[in-house]
Amino acid sequence: MIDLHVHSTFSDGCLSPGELVAAASAAGLTALALTDHDTIAGAGDFLAACRAAGLTGIAGVEISAQAEPGTLHILGLGVDPASEVLGDALERIRRSRDERNRRILERLQELGFALTWEEVESIAGGDVIGRPHFARAMIARGWAESVPEVFERYLEKGAPAYVDRFKLSPHEAVRLIREAGGVAAVAHPLSWTDDFGELEGRLRELAAAGLNALECHHPMFDASASATLLALAGRLGFLPTGGSDFHSADAEGRAGVPGGLGVPPVPDALLPPLLARMSPYGFVTGKEA
Repeated sequence: MIDLHVHSTFSDGCLSPGELVAAASAAGLTALALTDHDTIAGAGDFLAACRAAGLTGIAGVEISAQAEPGTLHILGLGVDPASEVLGDALERIRRSRDERNRRILERLQELGFALTWEEVESIAGGDVIGRPHFARAMIARGWAESVPEVFERYLEKGAPAYVDRFKLSPHEAVRLIREAGGVAAVAHPLSWTDDFGELEGRLRELAAAGLNALECHHPMFDASASATLLALAGRLGFLPTGGSDFHSADAEGRAGVPGGLGVPPVPDALLPPLLARMSPYGFVTGKEA
């Protein structure tokens, strides 16, 4: 089994890169891709841990791109962690995220929640702070019972504490990933639109910018949706990929998406064509251990 979409404490996950690798090995996975939100800061630790464990490890990133309507996240799989062009763009996103986080905190305080920045930092435990960390801090205070509840009431788009931030255009995100030697895939594409005809049109537009893969296996997809996405990837000449979108050890996941490492199962056969398209600096194979 392989899992090509997981998050660590370098963004909004609950496990460090090393802990993710240990958990993946214990779960019997043979390949893992670290795809933290808008950062590749954990890639070095992650690849070193994969090499030591004899696991194929892929340095990746998940970039939130500007899209209306819907939510568009683009995965970069097998990017060179030393890419300056990608690193500079992600640093710009990080600065915007920091500004947004301060404004989110202010809005929550205006709503009557006496939350402090130190509490949120403690929950995050890493350099990148995101909305799930605010949600977990509110749960720790007893103001809510679950991450989905906090998002629905306060943090999702349109909710009273939501604050927008700078995002790359879809074409810019794809271009940066490809320039960094990575495979560019739309993550959980049904979050962008659940109309398959409309989705195909949007994907064809991004193909011209270099998009070359599609996430076809994800916890939010049933078997029918995955089959339709696989057929769509085939028509467009995209490489299929997939993963758990794993965030937390309790399987609560991103905004309530269920799933643990390796769920759903992603076929091993998808890996070799993906590796063949990646920067040689963007992955290590189990054979190197």
